[in-house]
Formats: sequence, structure tokens, C-alpha cells
Amino acid sequence: MRRQVVTVILMGVFLLLVTVVSLAQGGPIILTVDEPYKFSLQSGAMFDDLLLFQFTAPEQPVAISLRTSDPAIEPLVLAFDSDGNEIAQPYEIDEMSFILPMPYTGDIFLRAGRQDWIDQGGEMTLLVQTVSEQVITPGQPVNGTLATGNHLDFYTFDAVAGQLISYGATCDECGLILFQPDDEIFDEEGTYEDPGNYLLRLPLDGTYTMMIGTSRPDMAYSASITTVEPQPLLSGEAMSATVGMQPVYFSFESPAGKAWEITTDLPNSGNRELRVLYLDDGRAPWEAVVAFDQGSGPDGNARIAPFVAPQDGIYYVLAFYYDYSDMDTPTEGTITLGPASLLSLAPGMELQGSVTPDSGPATYLYQGKAGEVITLAITRLTGDAGIALDIFGPSDEVARMGGLNAISFESMLILPEDGIYRINISAVTYEQPDITFSLIVASQ
Repeated sequence: MRRQVVTVILMGVFLLLVTVVSLAQGGPIILTVDEPYKFSLQSGAMFDDLLLFQFTAPEQPVAISLRTSDPAIEPLVLAFDSDGNEIAQPYEIDEMSFILPMPYTGDIFLRAGRQDWIDQGGEMTLLVQTVSEQVITPGQPVNGTLATGNHLDFYTFDAVAGQLISYGATCDECGLILFQPDDEIFDEEGTYEDPGNYLLRLPLDGTYTMMIGTSRPDMAYSASITTVEPQPLLSGEAMSATVGMQPVYFSFESPAGKAWEITTDLPNSGNRELRVLYLDDGRAPWEAVVAFDQGSGPDGNARIAPFVAPQDGIYYVLAFYYDYSDMDTPTEGTITLGPASLLSLAPGMELQGSVTPDSGPATYLYQGKAGEVITLAITRLTGDAGIALDIFGPSDEVARMGGLNAISFESMLILPEDGIYRINISAVTYEQPDITFSLIVASQ
């Protein structure tokens, strides 16, 4: 890769490199700290991917950012000392390459431009920005304004491994990244209106850093971090709660394969939503949601039925209520957890089932082995709605979808792993569903 070659050259003969580049550029471009510098790269493989820049380190720590206005140009910024040693780790997110705040001394050289596999040219902006990292206290919002699309704000907080938090920002268009104490990215929320994450479990003891950026100038924001303490959700007991646009948190423990039903009883003057999150098996934060529903239950209440726990562990239930008036007006209601009973399928056995407004989708379990080939034959017996099929694997991933709005069909699947598969049959209709069907499974 070109970056590796450049690094080796810089390690050994940095002064020669400066001389060679100087012939092409007329010397390094001198940057003024805290002033964005715009430049353009020409299109084509024959032109330089990276230009040489230089700045004199101030007393304060600085962050370095390179932004492109064209998403087809993947930016890259590298930092070197005067001996040619690369001295900082760059990150590349969307249209920006950046280096976290750190102190420097003396003259610092930057190579900034596009990745070596990109030939497209265009305008870029480079900024060396003095930074004063601020401590953010959970439960106390912080406010700020980002002057340009290159400016970044940084906030730190201390936490212990296993701590549950939510974090987010109120803004027209901004992005959030949460860094672990080892400077690895733990969570990234894209650049959009009011980004955030409702539930994270922190993996390490130490100091975390929240970075806020934007692609637009003069972007005002308010950001916060909140510690989360879920209420225990007890089986068979309706739990009272005040529910609004910010979720109410519950938790319950389940063995793998156990089936549950989770329901809300909230007023029909707003949208009701349930999410189930699982954080115990090392999955990325954006993959934590394992079940979701917006109003499939009676009277438009949220209902997840059944929920089959994919692993042993603790599950978190988030309940939301969105008032139709578009005002964040919380309401009183209950959330209930209860056991659910499911039928298991066996090859050659025909079953009949139904989908009604009260029952929701029909769900069956199948114990399969990796490499096994199964065929599901489904026929609608009564009703006007079509049939849809979803099969979820033992790891809770979608293994198969099919039969959307069909009356009768067969679906074949080669099972990717050993374990319990969940087969969901639902009705496709704009009216209240009311169908019966037959189901046969064949195996080979």
C-alpha cells in the first residue's frame, strides 16, 4: 500500500522527502493553527494523493481534521515529527479523517489528501484546532456551537466496566462518536438530526471521550450522558410506568430458547413501541436490538409475542410512547412480561394455525442441524390476506424471508448452524388479519 511505502521513506530520509515534495509543491504548506485551510486535489492516478503541510505546535493539545465535500473522495491525514516518525493514529469516518486531541512539540508535518485507491479530485479542508477537553457529568447537558464542518468538540467522563448509559445530542445535524479509554471507537452515531444511543454497556474502566462533529457551519447543539438503572421486569406482574419519548428501562433474565410475551397497556392517543436489547455476547452496540414492535397488539398496543431468548443472559426492555400531538407528553401505563408457549415442528407433521388481531403472527420452533435441508409448505385455508414467512436462526439473524402476500408456496432453506430456528407466519393486509393456514415441514 502507498501509505506503508511513504512511512518507510519518512522513517529513513524524511529530509529528502521534504525536498522532493517541495519541488512539486514549492515547499510544505504552512498552516495557521485554528484557521481552516482549503485546497484541491486533481483527478487522476498521475497526481499526488497526499500533500505536505506543516505547523508549529502550540502549548495546548490540538485535534486535526480533514474533510471533503465529496463522499466519493475518501480522506486521509497522517501526522509526523521532524524525524519522519508517524506520531498519531488517524480515524476515517464518512467524509472526514481526523486525529484525536494530543499535545505536540516543535514542527509537525502532515500528509493530507485522499486514500491511495481513490483517483477522484475535489476540494478538501484541513484544520489544526486547539482543544480544551471538558468533563461532562451524567445528567447535566452541555451546550456548544461548532463553527465549521471541521471543528470538533470533545467531552470526557469516567466510568467502570459494565456501567449502563445512554447518550445523545439535540441538533439540526451533528454526529457523535464515543471512544473507549484505549482510544478504540466504541459507538458511532451518524451525522443526522438528534443522534444518540438509548442503551450502551461500557466495556472498560477508565476515561471515555465523546466527540461531536457536524458537516454544517455554526451548528448549535446540546449533548448529554445519562446513567441507566433498569427496573426488574417480573414475570406475570404488570409493571406501572410513566412512558414518553424518552424510554423507560426494564430488565429480565432468561435462559436460551425460552419463549416470552412482552406487552404494553397504554392509551391509544399515541404510538407505542417496545424494543428488546441484548448486550451480553460481545455484539456491536448497533446490533443489540433483538426484538422490536410498534403496535401489533390489541388496540394498537406494542406487543412482542413471542420473544425467544437467543442466549442465556440479561435482556433489556425499552418502552416508548409518542403522543399524536407531537408533544413529548408522557402517559401512565403498564408493561407486562409473561411466559409464552410455542409448538415445535417435526418433519412430516402437518399443523394448522391462525393469525388474528389478538394473536399476532404465528410462531413455531424447529430444532435443526447445520447443513440440513428443510422445505416448508404453507397454504392459506381461510381469509383474504396473503401470507408472509420469516425464519430466524439460532443466533437471531434472519435466515429466510419469503411468500410475501402469497396464498400458497414452498420455501427451501439449507440450515447454516445447529440450534433452534424460529418460524414466523404473518398476514399481509391493510385490514385486521384473520386467516387460517396449514404448514408442513420436510427434511433431507
